[in-house]
Amino acid sequence: MGHNSPFPQYRTLWKKITDIAKSKYNTRLTSHYFRRRFETIAEKINAEDMNPNHWTILMGDKPEHGHMPDVYSMTDDDDPILDEFADHLAPRLSLTEEAPNTQSTSKISQLLAENQKLNQRIADLTEQIIGLTKLLTQKPT
Repeated sequence: MGHNSPFPQYRTLWKKITDIAKSKYNTRLTSHYFRRRFETIAEKINAEDMNPNHWTILMGDKPEHGHMPDVYSMTDDDDPILDEFADHLAPRLSLTEEAPNTQSTSKISQLLAENQKLNQRIADLTEQIIGLTKLLTQKPT
């Protein structure tokens, strides 16, 4: 759009955000807090899911992982970064409770399904043990 920075209206937007947080939640927000929150959440993402240099770029820093990544990286395309952000980082950064951490939600679902299968297996084996115990305790005829 011809602006000198990605978010030229950031001061106005940040003032609105901090005013709402102060009036509605009696909380003083700082941009430093959100930068630390972003870093803390992003660094827990598996490097195979999202390249650490990509979230570093999104945070506004120079890429640091690997040998001189800002010089030797041959990728100029921003689309993968945006896709990775949408898939792996955006759900974790959400401030609303409605937006779940999709990765942990799917892991929980998998664990619950696995737990249910194991409980069924235990019940089947318990019945089998009871049946075998009955056979062993019966007098041979």
